[in-house]
Amino acid sequence: MHVFRTVSVCLGLVLASPVPAAEPTNLVGTWQCTSRGGAFHDGFYAAGQNVYELIISAQQGPAFFGNYVWSWELTDEEFSPDDEDLPDYAVISEDRKKVTVKEEVLGVIGPRPDDFTMVDRIDTSRFDGAIIDENYIEYTQIRSGKFAFADVAVCRRAAR
Repeated sequence: MHVFRTVSVCLGLVLASPVPAAEPTNLVGTWQCTSRGGAFHDGFYAAGQNVYELIISAQQGPAFFGNYVWSWELTDEEFSPDDEDLPDYAVISEDRKKVTVKEEVLGVIGPRPDDFTMVDRIDTSRFDGAIIDENYIEYTQIRSGKFAFADVAVCRRAAR
């Protein structure tokens, strides 16, 4: 009886011990993304209207850093990169009709190995996503405020 208890306790400890987690998917690289959704200031937009890059520059374990690079066409009603509500955008290029900017992002993979969440430094956007495979991710992006929008993005790895 004593041997049975000892074996049962040892077996229970082995089964209850955490299994070491596999290394998270390496997301470092350049991702080409397109999204579809809607915005208070623009209405609905279809896939292909918003095309941009997500550049993950560093990753340690589940945490990663990078940049979100996007452009927009300027109209009289649209905000400009000098808008006081958006003081920290890094303007990469600007001409009379189009502005391209870069925003810093920070993210983490988890709690499941195929889930991730990101935030950007500037405008309170939150990204909740799924890693489909090492070359394909999808996420929703939500931003509140004056230029609020909600969309779904699909991204394919363009380079490592």
